[in-house]
Amino acid sequence: MKDKNSLVTFLYAYPWTSGSVLEIIFGPRFERLAKPKETRTIQIPDLGTCWGVKQEKLSSVPGVRRREQAKLHLINNFDKDALWTGGSPGPWGSDLLARVGDKRKFWVRVWVDNEGPGVGALPFLHHVPARFAPNLVDLVLTNSIQRAELIKRQLESHWTRGNKHVHIYYCQEDDYLKLGNSHSHEGAGYSSRAITVVDVSAAISEKRWERLENVRHDQLIGKFFLDMTEGDFALLKYVGDNPLYSIDDLSLLVSSTITGNAADANQVKTKTNTKQRYWFMEERGLIERAAPPISGIKVSALGLEVLAKYWGVGQESMRRFHAWPQMQSKKAGVVYSERALTYIKDHTRLVQQFVFGLIDNAWRLQEEHGGVDVYLETIIGKRIYFKDLATGTF
Repeated sequence: MKDKNSLVTFLYAYPWTSGSVLEIIFGPRFERLAKPKETRTIQIPDLGTCWGVKQEKLSSVPGVRRREQAKLHLINNFDKDALWTGGSPGPWGSDLLARVGDKRKFWVRVWVDNEGPGVGALPFLHHVPARFAPNLVDLVLTNSIQRAELIKRQLESHWTRGNKHVHIYYCQEDDYLKLGNSHSHEGAGYSSRAITVVDVSAAISEKRWERLENVRHDQLIGKFFLDMTEGDFALLKYVGDNPLYSIDDLSLLVSSTITGNAADANQVKTKTNTKQRYWFMEERGLIERAAPPISGIKVSALGLEVLAKYWGVGQESMRRFHAWPQMQSKKAGVVYSERALTYIKDHTRLVQQFVFGLIDNAWRLQEEHGGVDVYLETIIGKRIYFKDLATGTF
């Protein structure tokens, strides 16, 4: 893999790979392997310089943070050569697919959950992937044990047929939850056909041609990801969780969780920076003013699409399974609907006033008693997951 075209070959399978990952794969002088006429670079916040082939499209940018996490996990837990047989984005809906193992080779299909959407909206649940095999292991990467347990419950409910072997990794404690049988990946007892290199090559090739199509709308969506940090996506989600506040109110709510002290210099700076980022989002059309009779800010149809791309979920799954009021519009597609909150507008305003009452009292308590931190998570509510003891389903 030392010839001058190896970098180009790698980038065809792994578009917009960060310089830090390429340095692990090729060494510190990897740039010498690329011909200027064959590759190009872009700058992505939080990741720095990322590399792609010359004809790579910006429509491939939205999933880059998830794909980088998947690459680094395989490199750290197997070795850098594991990435040479596979691709990212991977076939069958995954963020990455690669062949790993020493004596016994098997395929790992990686799904990255950044804990943004409701668990029910995750792409490996709706729809259930079409391809399973005895030599295929699904790996879900998430952050917390609580999230991992929710994912496991959903998988137990949805993945009810076929040969399925799943590991759910939660990085906070560097541990796994496991689901499925305990047989060897290529042992007896499986009825489905094993995946071959030919199968994967054909699927990745098809994915590549689809990826390199020049779809103008997808290109425009990809451009947003060149200007937005992970913090920006968190702020955009915060609007969805807490709609119909003003930009000033949202900035205060976000900054009040930093120190709990309205006069603290860090909080004042955070409030100012937050307000500037919300102004940027409003200017770019990611958030918008709600229609009368209710005022305030909500996520726009464009903002919903950008968030869905960032989370790696389909918009229809997000509409059905993420706990925000969303509806299908003939002109704009999926939109954030304030209709439900409009019906109970007095209650909505009382809830907002109650939140600021809590913050005000927290400030008053701080000077005398040492401080209380108030964090508003959402005024929308969340789905409740329960287990039917009669059937054992969730």
